[in-house]
Amino acid sequence: DYLLKEEYIIDLDPWMAREEEKREEFYRKLFVATEKRFKVCEYLLKKKEFELVILHIMEPDRLFHFFIKEEDKLNKYFSFLDDKLKEFTQKNVKDEDELILLSDHGFTELKKEINVFPFLKDKGLFKLEKEDSKELKAIKEDSKAFTMTPGRIYLFKRERFSKAKYSEEEIKKEVEEYIKEFSESEGIKGYFKKEDVFGKEFMRNAPDFLLVPDTGYDFRADLKSDEIYMDSALKGTHTFHDAFVFIRGRKILKDKVKLIDIAPTVLNLSGIKDNYDFDGEVII
Repeated sequence: DYLLKEEYIIDLDPWMAREEEKREEFYRKLFVATEKRFKVCEYLLKKKEFELVILHIMEPDRLFHFFIKEEDKLNKYFSFLDDKLKEFTQKNVKDEDELILLSDHGFTELKKEINVFPFLKDKGLFKLEKEDSKELKAIKEDSKAFTMTPGRIYLFKRERFSKAKYSEEEIKKEVEEYIKEFSESEGIKGYFKKEDVFGKEFMRNAPDFLLVPDTGYDFRADLKSDEIYMDSALKGTHTFHDAFVFIRGRKILKDKVKLIDIAPTVLNLSGIKDNYDFDGEVII
């Protein structure tokens, strides 16, 4: 009821930013959504004591995707966000509390989006029942692979899809050879097999291969286009190297922190030193 009364915004509709006449309204609403997140968090903090509070500010992601080239807009928003963080921490974070600020990725200007479907079609790995079909469900039974955003490659195998003609053993080697070839193209850093990146309990639903973009590129799965390198309504895209983590009053001991290090570090800061099973390391 409180969220409804406050007209809380779970997430802004990014399609607004793709329409020229709605861009300014979208930008204005970034401030509104952020304001509401702080307000709701403060309301909850007054209701009861918490051991752990996570306040997720989504708006910088939306800002960079659509306004990364507009410095005045970036400066105005981050000046506002700095003020909100200062006000919030001064009012709500005690000296004895632990304070962590982090991002799960950074940003850079987008050069091109890489559409994987034309490559799969060209190599005969992906076929449609009708050439003018534009939907994935129209995949032909003798296809061997398909893609989903961002850069996920799935084997079209009998073990997983009832419509598929081939078993994994029949097609895996051939598909991987083509993925390796594609991963050496402009804008691609390489690829992973699912065993390299997904835990055992997630393996069943994981993509079989995962393409990794180079800085300034992102992957797309667009059946409506035959172009591999495409322009986009997005102006910015994610990066690996300039994600950040800051822990107030603590020295971070690792040169290269991984996202999976955060959970064991939070537990350690909470006085929980063992009895948990996480990948990652304590970084302080």
